[in-house]
Amino acid sequence: MPGLAVTGHVQADVTLTKHEDNAEPSLDILATPDGQRLVAAEFTILSTDATYDDPGNLGAKVIDSTGKVYAGKSGDPTVGESLDLALTLQPGEKTTGWVISNVPQDSRITAVTCRTDSLAPADQRRAHGQVEPRRLR
Repeated sequence: MPGLAVTGHVQADVTLTKHEDNAEPSLDILATPDGQRLVAAEFTILSTDATYDDPGNLGAKVIDSTGKVYAGKSGDPTVGESLDLALTLQPGEKTTGWVISNVPQDSRITAVTCRTDSLAPADQRRAHGQVEPRRLR
């Protein structure tokens, strides 16, 4: 997809496949507080050269037009199922799923980013590729 690039040692290829700017939660408990809305990003993760294990949603973020960053969280939007909370993929295996974020109602989301191996310290990351923010229309 145009606008996506991965840098560094790569153990997994991460692709942003879809984005929903006004997503609906599959469960009422995931509904946003007043003044906020739910956005969702669908990612496909392909394990490349070694076993990939990482929480599926912690490295995903959306960025608004002011540069403010909103972290992803677990939960299914009505458009599909979320990424598993614990991902373990053998080389050649892939998975696809959604990550949701709460953002202010009036914010304009301009980019989506995802970093793999999100829990490891920087000097211990096996998969420290970064999906560069994909600019949204």
